[in-house]
Amino acid sequence: MLLRQAGSQRRDGKEDGRMGYLFAPVQPSTLFILRTAKIILIPKPGKDCTTPEGYRPISLLPGLGKIYERVILHRMEQYIARLPPEQFGFRKGLSTTKQLVRLAEFIGSALYNNQKVALLMLDVAKAFDRVWHEGLIFKLISFNFQREMIQLIYSFIKNRNFFVSFGNDKSDLRYIRAGIAQGSILGPVLYLFYVADFPNVFKDLNNFLGCYADDTALAVKSLSPTIAINKLQEIMPHIEHWCTKWRIAINADKSQLMIISKKISRNPPDVKLKLFDTEIPLVTKSKYLGVTISQKFTWTEHIKNVRSKAYGTMKSLMPMLGRYSQLDLKRKRHIYTAIVRPIMCYASPVWATVKHRDLQKIQVLQNKFLRLITDAHYFVSNETLHRDLKIEYIKDFIHRMNENFFKKALICPFLDHFDVFNYFIYEEDKNIRPLVAHL
Repeated sequence: MLLRQAGSQRRDGKEDGRMGYLFAPVQPSTLFILRTAKIILIPKPGKDCTTPEGYRPISLLPGLGKIYERVILHRMEQYIARLPPEQFGFRKGLSTTKQLVRLAEFIGSALYNNQKVALLMLDVAKAFDRVWHEGLIFKLISFNFQREMIQLIYSFIKNRNFFVSFGNDKSDLRYIRAGIAQGSILGPVLYLFYVADFPNVFKDLNNFLGCYADDTALAVKSLSPTIAINKLQEIMPHIEHWCTKWRIAINADKSQLMIISKKISRNPPDVKLKLFDTEIPLVTKSKYLGVTISQKFTWTEHIKNVRSKAYGTMKSLMPMLGRYSQLDLKRKRHIYTAIVRPIMCYASPVWATVKHRDLQKIQVLQNKFLRLITDAHYFVSNETLHRDLKIEYIKDFIHRMNENFFKKALICPFLDHFDVFNYFIYEEDKNIRPLVAHL
């Protein structure tokens, strides 16, 4: 019955009963037969396209196989619920924004108490490509997966093959000896089980661990940055042992360490953080899950980055938005609300404490966009444009979205596990902590 429902679900939401019958013979099998991937190459921006490193490989998998994967994923839900609560990747009810809010609340509480935060962001090398198949099966056994389910997953990851398609040319078939299928539905979830036992050594209020698939952040708060870094250093041997045991590679030189404080010292800490005998670079700003975090925990740099990205997107869409475009105003408005505005307002609950002058920079860009799509004369006010197009000012839109987010987040069982939002509220908190900015 489950196969019939999943297999018969089409993109338009209508059912096609023939798909259910197509999968009916496959249901009792523990063999996954749709394992050939077509690899296409997408040029990386600003990279040399005469070398393989200048392209991003995209794996295209059979559509029928993805339907069957979704059925398997449904049967894995009971096991997914047992994953560690620090892991927010590819799980129902969780998102990058919620993970970032956890981190922002941790940092904000430290700054309120005049503490420093040592934030470490790890760079995992080719995370999905280096998954050790036998190690993954061991992890699934430790989660008490049923034998038939393990056999099916093993057939899914083992003896996969691919061919590369470039223009009109196709390569011969090649076999994949390690890793999990990128572009698949099951692949990312299987990776969560593979890294589920990532070392979480110090489980107390002064330590933070946040994971979104392979994006891992660790943080320690203390009155002294030296003490915080030393505390992180105590964790490094555990991470080194874990990586060696499970054949996971971390780029220490590409990982980043940041000291976050209200007041920035001119002198860097006198201790270094090392992983695999390699010093981890100390930075003043870094991007985690798409949000730029600075050492003073302000959002000027993030606003600058998202504004630049949104402006670049707007320029690339100019042929569809300018005065000579054949699109009507309704469709142009939809392009803005569906493509451009989400870029500017991504993860807005995290940077809810942004200063007004920084938020105004996004509003200016929205004003330009509305004038572009309407071809309005200079004497038409911004207020008129917003009213006629029924588009909220950025400040009002963000406030409404954030309010809805926190109402749902307050009853999220995963966030409640961390006691994220349970604290006394002080007026001066509003410059530091995301939730209080909405109260």
